[in-house]
Amino acid sequence: MKPIENMTLEEKAGQLYVIGFNGTRMNDYLRELIMEWKIGGLVFSIRNVENPIQLSELIQEMQELAVSNNGVPLIVTINQEGGDRTCFLESLSRNPGSMAIGATHTPEWAHKVASLVGAELKALGFNMLYMPVLDLAGLVDNSVLSIRSFGSDPQLVAEMAECYIRGLTEAGIASTAKHFPGAGGSAVDAHFDLPHIQKIMEELDQVDLVPFKRAIKAGVAALMTSHVSYPPIDNDAIGTFSTVINTEIARQQLGFEGVITTDAFGMKGLTNYFSPEESAVKAILAGADMILKRHGREANFSNLKALRHALQDGRI
Repeated sequence: MKPIENMTLEEKAGQLYVIGFNGTRMNDYLRELIMEWKIGGLVFSIRNVENPIQLSELIQEMQELAVSNNGVPLIVTINQEGGDRTCFLESLSRNPGSMAIGATHTPEWAHKVASLVGAELKALGFNMLYMPVLDLAGLVDNSVLSIRSFGSDPQLVAEMAECYIRGLTEAGIASTAKHFPGAGGSAVDAHFDLPHIQKIMEELDQVDLVPFKRAIKAGVAALMTSHVSYPPIDNDAIGTFSTVINTEIARQQLGFEGVITTDAFGMKGLTNYFSPEESAVKAILAGADMILKRHGREANFSNLKALRHALQDGRI
């Protein structure tokens, strides 16, 4: 693998990015992302899946191109949450979502499900999963988030998180705890607008952060930031752009040493208020290590160009 010290600034900028794409075969856009922009990874969705064989062959072709051209393998990830949020339809095992697992009140079931999901993802060529969801359900009326959560009890969610992470890790898949520091206190969905959570640090520490603390102790590979405003914590920034949340709380207070990744940049909680260019730079300056941008060719290139310029002129 190519060592970081031998990378150009342009290569380093590309490595900060995980990007979504359209289609089920290698195409010119993917070649450009990998060969010219040196991206760090690709996130898959249902629009990229025909069947397991096609999926495995596409991932292998991508990896071979990245290694031969850049000297660095790709992060290959997916948002496979189970239940009705699955990208494989009937191609692979149909696993229960977090709400169903949490309803058993048996953390070992989280381990069993994660072990199966992890084994299947690993066999296909994936190396990362955007799971588990550690937001707490039932705090407010948020039905979209609630079905993605293990439950409303911080201790139960923490136990489920530990077992889920252990199952993925044993299967060779990097886990991602989301959405840090907890998005269960808002009825607004960040896909459609910017949520605001009016919690002081003491409440966040004793409730929402409990599952994340356990996840960090369990060795979770990544934390995913939230496109949520927490005015009592940091009045000047949303979670994704908050140095207080991503550096002071995650790194310094909780001792997290893994990867901090953003949530998807195409969500309206961001795009209604920030341009793609400023979002990319603000997230990295706040402490993010990885930017997730699912779709949009021009927006992707704008983000990448903005990061290159910020590195070149010394802002990053």
